[in-house]
Order: sequence, then structure tokens, then C-alpha cells
Amino acid sequence: MTSTPPPPPPAREPVRYPWLWVGYGLCLAFGIPWYREAGVIDPVVAGFPLWALVSALSCVGVAALTGVAVLRLWSDPAEGDPTEPADPPAAAPTDPEEGLADE
Repeated sequence: MTSTPPPPPPAREPVRYPWLWVGYGLCLAFGIPWYREAGVIDPVVAGFPLWALVSALSCVGVAALTGVAVLRLWSDPAEGDPTEPADPPAAAPTDPEEGLADE
């Protein structure tokens, strides 16, 4: 009887984390100033109108969420366990003629 190797673990995908989508939705909801009244002059904070500062911070939030998703929530089983040290690269031949000996 032939035994088959166990299947590789499933890939972790950021799309499977609902809190990530909630974070993107909140950044989108606050980044677009649809909830502000038209014609109202906003206070200026650090030289920017309040709506522009909120929109810029929302963009930073989207960038941070994307960074977390790519660096922490994404894994490819073909790449192996990221906690294991990688194999050291093979040493290059020091003699230039050594690499040509096989030809």
C-alpha cells in the first residue's frame, strides 16, 4: 500500500480576515467627507482644513492595513515556514576556470 504525503497547509489569505474588511470600510467611510455639511467652513489644523487632514489620515490607515495584510496575514505554503532560517546560498567558485571545467 502506497502512502501519499500529507497535503500542504492551506495558504493564508488576507481576504479571509473580516476585521481587515471592516478596517478598510471604516477608512473609506471617514476618508470621503460625505458626512460633512456643505458650505460649512472647517477649522484649520496644522495648516490643513479638518476634512483634508481626516482624509489624509484615512489614507495612512489604508496603507497601514495593507502593510499588515501583506506582511503578517499572507503566507504561501510553497515558500515554507517563515520562522525557519533560510538555507545559506551556495558558495561561488573562487577559481574562474573551475566553473568552466564541466563544459
